[in-house]
Amino acid sequence: MSVLEFQFEVGEAERHEVGFRFNRTWGPLRIKVDDETVVKKFDMFRWTTTERYELSVGESERHDVVIEKKRKRWMGGFSPHQCVAYVDDEEVGRYSG
Repeated sequence: MSVLEFQFEVGEAERHEVGFRFNRTWGPLRIKVDDETVVKKFDMFRWTTTERYELSVGESERHDVVIEKKRKRWMGGFSPHQCVAYVDDEEVGRYSG
């Protein structure tokens, strides 16, 4: 099973954990904030090579979080996907799997 999974923290005084999990083989994708699912998709077949997920995290200390997932055009499910995570337009991590 080919799974791309990572977590990162957001915030200074008000801390939150953002978690991302995508199963390349079967298609389910899930994004959680503090263990609460905020995005749930099933992407078995997709024509676009880049997907962008945008969310706002925090109550009194708001942060804009963007996760971009990219794959190769052909045979994308069989090759590693690349993700870049941003918090307030600043890159916080690159992940592949």
